[in-house]
Amino acid sequence: MADNQLALRDLQSAHMELFSDIAEVQKSDRKRAQELLSEKSLPTATEEEWRYSRIDTLLSKVGNFEVGGATVYDSGREPLIDGAFSGRILLTDGHLWFNGADGIRIEQIDNSDNPSTFAIDNSDDYFRIFARGYAPVALRVTIEEGYQLQDPILLEVELNASTTLVAPRFEFIFEKGSSASVIEVVTGGGGASLLTPLVEVGVRSGASCTYSYLQNCDGWASIVENVVIEADKDSKVTYNAFGFGADYGRLRFDGRIVGDDVDMKVRACYFGSDSQMLDFRTFQRHIAPRSTSDLLFKGAVGNEAHSVYSGLVVIEEGAVKSDAYQTNRNLVLSPGARADSVPNLDIRENSVRCSHASAVGPIDPEMMFYLESRGVDPDEARRLIIEGFFKEITETIPNLNLRSQIGALVANKLKGI
Repeated sequence: MADNQLALRDLQSAHMELFSDIAEVQKSDRKRAQELLSEKSLPTATEEEWRYSRIDTLLSKVGNFEVGGATVYDSGREPLIDGAFSGRILLTDGHLWFNGADGIRIEQIDNSDNPSTFAIDNSDDYFRIFARGYAPVALRVTIEEGYQLQDPILLEVELNASTTLVAPRFEFIFEKGSSASVIEVVTGGGGASLLTPLVEVGVRSGASCTYSYLQNCDGWASIVENVVIEADKDSKVTYNAFGFGADYGRLRFDGRIVGDDVDMKVRACYFGSDSQMLDFRTFQRHIAPRSTSDLLFKGAVGNEAHSVYSGLVVIEEGAVKSDAYQTNRNLVLSPGARADSVPNLDIRENSVRCSHASAVGPIDPEMMFYLESRGVDPDEARRLIIEGFFKEITETIPNLNLRSQIGALVANKLKGI
């Protein structure tokens, strides 16, 4: 493990060589993160938050990685999702291109004198602190006060160079009374590579945010993404996650309700095949009163795939009249597949409503019998049941082009199982 720590610090130094003319306030922010990181041990699978994960195997490869930056980006490439967009951000192997319409302000954080509004401390995830200290790409997107954007903002992150580490950082600020949606698409990773994005979202008073994340990396890539969303008074948040690709695909979601009367919905569907591991860790933190968080994750695994869901609902003292729900359901489609589900509650206040539920099992044989008894072919019956299982989530996707793409990815997974 000491060798892994040294290799990662070498990569950090290489990332630092990419910086130039950083604003003083950003130097201070990075220095704070670097100091926190120096006090923190590398994560291991013995920690509860990393239990069942492949972190030990992943970190053993760190010494083989290099810093991204070999590809010049072609900004004329067609978007990965069809449709019209209010703004578009493209990141390929650490190289950046972006544009935005009226009501969207996009700036590189390192050139800004505005400090981050997102606090960090030693309890944060290792890779979140890593990105705060060493991200060679750090971008802030602000939806200005009162703007109601009809078309989504598209964030595309590609990792094409093999044996490469890319650690980008993105801030999205939804100013007071604004409304917008963001679609993040993560692809690539043709050879062994590691992508560790950090996305921090601030939803101000009375704002509305819909954020959708689609991960469909190639089979040799590893991705460890951190998402932090802070929701202020009277805001509405919907976060959708869809995981299909990568050898190891991990997403940590941290939803923090910091103002009262917030409505936060968190949805995910994931489908693993071959020897993939899809790893989801969620935190629903109620800090302010009279708010709702509702989480529903649905997954399927086949062949030798392994999925992990671990969730924690925290109701802090003072967060009275909070409603929090956490549900995870999994289909295991092959004898060699495995799904772990670990929901948890930490309630520190009275006068609240909380519940959690989880289920892991094969397709219901009674459903199969019902369809087959009515002349439906067994393979077709299986397909209908699995697609129906995900429909509770996929039918709520507001962007029809994204919905169509998710449906195609589910159908493609079914062909190999």
